[in-house]
Amino acid sequence: MAPFPASLKHKENEGRRLRDRISRWLPRPSSDDTNTIEATSSDTTEVPASSHDDLDVTTLPGLQLDPGAKDTTASSHLRDGLSNDALGNDIWSAAYSEAVQEFNEEIKRLAVTGGKLENLLQSLRESSDKRSDSLFSRGLRRLKQPLENVRLALDLTSPLAGLDPTMAVTTATTAVKIIAIGICGAEEQLQSLIVDMLENVTVIDECDNITQDMAKEGHIHQDWYKSPRPGHLVLHGNMGSGKTVTMCYLIEEMLRLNERRRPRPSICYHYCRADETGQLVYIYSSLILQLLDQHKSLKVEFEKWYNRAERSESSDPTQSAQELGYFFSTHVQSLRRPLYVVIDGFDECDSEHRTELVRFLNGLSRKTEELKVLLSSRGYEETIKSQLDEMVTIFLDPDQERDGIIARHLVQRHSTEIPPAVKESVISYLTEKADGSAIWMRLTVDYIRRRRITKLSKMKTFLETLPLPKDLAKLYGALFAHMTGGYSDTEELVTKALEILAVARRPLSLLELGWAVALSDPETSPGTIEGIAESVDEMQIFNLLQPLLGQVDVEDPKKYQLRLVHQSLRELILQSEPRRWSHVDRDDDKGPELARGQRQRELEAVLLRLSVQYLLSEEFKHTDLFSSEQKTVQVLEELPGIGVFDEEIDSQADRTDESTKPATFDPSDRGFGEFYAYAACFWLDHFNGASSGSLAMLPDIVNLCRAGSRTLSNWVTMYCRPDCTIAAKFTLDTQDLDPLAVVCQFGPRVAMDQLLVDYERYTESMKNNSHLTTVAQLNLLGEAARLGAIFLHPIVGPEIRNIPLLEQVMNSWTQSERDRARWEELFRLILPTFMRERSANDLLCAACRMGCLPVVKLLFEEAARNPAFKEDLLRDNQPPADRQGKIQSHLGPHQSIGEAAAYGHLSVVRYLLEQDGIEAHIRHRDAHGFNVFHRVAARICTPEAFELLIPHFREGVDEVNVYNDTPLDLVVFGGDWSSLRADSAEVLLRLGGANVRGSYKGENGEWDEPLRRAARTGQAKMCRVLVEHGGDDPRRVLRDDGSRGLIDPFVEILSEEKKTQTLDTLYSLADTYKPRE
Repeated sequence: MAPFPASLKHKENEGRRLRDRISRWLPRPSSDDTNTIEATSSDTTEVPASSHDDLDVTTLPGLQLDPGAKDTTASSHLRDGLSNDALGNDIWSAAYSEAVQEFNEEIKRLAVTGGKLENLLQSLRESSDKRSDSLFSRGLRRLKQPLENVRLALDLTSPLAGLDPTMAVTTATTAVKIIAIGICGAEEQLQSLIVDMLENVTVIDECDNITQDMAKEGHIHQDWYKSPRPGHLVLHGNMGSGKTVTMCYLIEEMLRLNERRRPRPSICYHYCRADETGQLVYIYSSLILQLLDQHKSLKVEFEKWYNRAERSESSDPTQSAQELGYFFSTHVQSLRRPLYVVIDGFDECDSEHRTELVRFLNGLSRKTEELKVLLSSRGYEETIKSQLDEMVTIFLDPDQERDGIIARHLVQRHSTEIPPAVKESVISYLTEKADGSAIWMRLTVDYIRRRRITKLSKMKTFLETLPLPKDLAKLYGALFAHMTGGYSDTEELVTKALEILAVARRPLSLLELGWAVALSDPETSPGTIEGIAESVDEMQIFNLLQPLLGQVDVEDPKKYQLRLVHQSLRELILQSEPRRWSHVDRDDDKGPELARGQRQRELEAVLLRLSVQYLLSEEFKHTDLFSSEQKTVQVLEELPGIGVFDEEIDSQADRTDESTKPATFDPSDRGFGEFYAYAACFWLDHFNGASSGSLAMLPDIVNLCRAGSRTLSNWVTMYCRPDCTIAAKFTLDTQDLDPLAVVCQFGPRVAMDQLLVDYERYTESMKNNSHLTTVAQLNLLGEAARLGAIFLHPIVGPEIRNIPLLEQVMNSWTQSERDRARWEELFRLILPTFMRERSANDLLCAACRMGCLPVVKLLFEEAARNPAFKEDLLRDNQPPADRQGKIQSHLGPHQSIGEAAAYGHLSVVRYLLEQDGIEAHIRHRDAHGFNVFHRVAARICTPEAFELLIPHFREGVDEVNVYNDTPLDLVVFGGDWSSLRADSAEVLLRLGGANVRGSYKGENGEWDEPLRRAARTGQAKMCRVLVEHGGDDPRRVLRDDGSRGLIDPFVEILSEEKKTQTLDTLYSLADTYKPRE
């Protein structure tokens, strides 16, 4: 079972979170919205294409086309000019290459003409660092809370961190606008905050002006952008070469060009990381959210799709990658406008998700002419090549001039105490050796600063000893050695902190990291919360780790902000212990992937142990997380109608007003310490990440989830509030939770299997009927494999192997339109046991009632091998006492074919009609005298069912039950009065020759005759069928005193329109009626 998303593991509630965001966007029935949608759909004016200068991409600095890519014809086309009408599959390559070329030329010009870029970097830094009350700083403060709350498709820290341009110097000109670009997966309230910020911050305007100047001077126009042909562009580059920033620059250019195009193209952007953001469900959710935000009318379609899919699948469709992909694909094809899908960090996805994502995008491109796909990746080129059609590949190669600008900025900023001549030597060295790796330059500069060398000769000697970019691990190792000074206790402290950050599910606060490190010290853990607090020294840890961390605001130790300086550092930590970094290339005997996976599971197990042991602290067993006052606030916050007018707040109002913020709480105020929020919200993630490494913690996990305990109540309360809001983000009922429920639903499969092995050992911690609620939840979640393990368990299995639970599972197969194979495998696994323990006929009737054809077939396959089983399967008597002496009161009142037909499972009916020995079931009559036609008429009443059955049992059409009703009587008497009933009556009369008067034989009319019943209930269509196909006399139900009306009064609920329609029909039929001879 895959790990759950960081802030929301329960699948139903993950869907609810997505649905809640969508529901806030539903269009209101106002004239403004209608006009907006109409204007968008009708605005189709095309902007005239502009001309372009000639360009040969093979000469671009820092870029190289892949000569082996399929259909790579960029050079020949580009030499003809981008305005050429003959541009084909390479049009993306042409436009992208031109953009990057002009971009690089602008960097060259800035470097030559006096450091304009350096001035901009300095002004950005001064605005944010020195002028604490600047508009820029205020804007960032306004973004603080929503940025912390948003954990969706994009790692927002990456573009924000660009203000210190270690990734690429170009970030300085676009960093803040990238926030607005990259926010594509976030909530709309954050988007509005960014709009306000962009409108008021002058520094951002300066960045934007430079970007616009680049675009104007680079002649980046729209010919390529508006090409009607699909295309795929893949950007390759080494780690730290600036792929993300280059992608963001291109997105910004596309957004700028969008302003001039009609219809306006759509852009959907996703940034993948090596966590849940790289999973298909997350990626598709992000793309859909952006699509809905750009096309308001699709929000209603989303709600319809969600409700329809939820009904058909009996599970949350927002947790199904297949369902989400289907929605996105279907509605993208109906957009009738260009769509650009940009996936950054493609290599961060695991191999399974990469392959499926490329296959999905390629298939969508084949169906959608105006779709273009842009991917960036460090590797896996063959995976992409083998799946994508018409692909153009561009390599982002190092550029020494760009490296020189970054090197100069880093040295000037971080090495102010070094003499100018020494600085120039360092800049020259970094420029020559960087090979495009900005992260190597940053680490090297920090290392130089810590060595405090001021003499030129010593600096040159020192520089020659530094590892080169290809030996980045050795540079990290040198930094680690310098940070720890060779002291074993310091090495252990830094190692623990780095390993915790490498597997943490979100950025930690300074205090959280301090507490986590303290908990990992055997001398302080386990212990009291007060004792642990005394041993926490978060500033010591920060000072030691500072060179390996991103930007940190030490003034806010509770802010979730601690990240490793670069993805390469995380990968190195997951590959080897820091003390072995200098020899990491020689350590890997088991292969890089195997070794990395094993070490990551080990580190996940460490953080799992810390979290679980912390949550089991003695203090938490006697104190509620919420005070009585907070519980009162919670009730008020969750009252219906609270916030119902929030969307009516004027858009210009100050959204930072404290009155508009949700009420929050701090667990530490209740004595729960600084690590409680993280431990409660993310221990399940580490539980799944640790896999087999979690087994040692199973007894503690059982204790943590003990039914009815305050420990369970507290962590679930926190778990439902990942942002520390008083009002829950979603709900989990602790009444339904215990160790079995938690481990089976949320834990790794290996832990579930072990818990079932040791089940008797933990029964005291379980709640009554835990196995029943667990099976029901697993069924809703679609966990067929896990259900099989529980059904076959020697202790739990016998208690749940009953027909009602089996019916629930069979219904999941029936309701699932796709991915039925997993359920069919489950049936093959568990049905042999059910066959030994339950009556074959009971199983058959249940399967027919649920419409589960695979189970029906398995039963008949066993009957073909086992005569005794066949005899039991096809018996025609009423269900006897079962083998335990209990009456099977839950069974329906009919036999197999009657159950299948009554519930409308026509495929099952067809299959049964083909089986030998089924005749007794066709003619079966239950205790109330209902035959198969009565059953159909009394329930779903589908004409197709009658058409299938009549040829096999024509004599049953006019049989009466104990209430003296024929099937036609029941068809007409049905309470829904639908057109299906009229069609069914027509089949009974036409094919079956049914008596049109039902069970009545006399000459005088009776109150409950079909025609009189149909007339007074306003069934005009039924009246016509009974007269035209059955030959009944319409005059018998009309007054004969000369007045217009029925002999019976209409039922009260009928409208005057229905009454008039019925009378008109009957009088029309009476005028043309001719008695049958």
